[in-house]
Amino acid sequence: MNKVSKWAGRLAGGIGKASFALAAIAITFIAVSIMWEVVSRYVLGSSSLWVTEVAGYLLAAGLFMGLGPMYRLNGHVRMSAVLDAVKPSTAYVLYLLTDLIVLAFALVLTWQTGQLAMDAYDFNWKSSTLLEAPLYIPQLAMTVGAMVFVLEVVATALARTPNDPTATQGRQAC
Repeated sequence: MNKVSKWAGRLAGGIGKASFALAAIAITFIAVSIMWEVVSRYVLGSSSLWVTEVAGYLLAAGLFMGLGPMYRLNGHVRMSAVLDAVKPSTAYVLYLLTDLIVLAFALVLTWQTGQLAMDAYDFNWKSSTLLEAPLYIPQLAMTVGAMVFVLEVVATALARTPNDPTATQGRQAC
């Protein structure tokens, strides 16, 4: 593994860990807020106006923030029957081809979510609920998550070797 891939791996690993931690916090807050809503509605007899909306925004943020770290950990869904049947050098080429396709997808995702967040900010779009939450905030979280995804895909591709195409040497699990 060369210096560039080690540096990219460390950078992506650190940013990915932070992104994963934010995703975990978002999902935890969703669980706590939904439990609060259940208690509030069925025990106290009143409903919270914010829970459904905020939980939806946090779900989107948590999903996007978890994309990159899951890619690094090979935690995504994939069909490995072909990869298991071919030589490591052939699997290496297939993995790199897949990395390029995923990178193209991640770049478009980053561009489109960024454009959406900019439009929401420029046009002062707000949710159509009583909260009237500025929509650029959750969309910005999605954009940041997509950027982390791009970084993780590049670092993962750089870490691959012909003898071990699934290598993530020097990259830590979350």
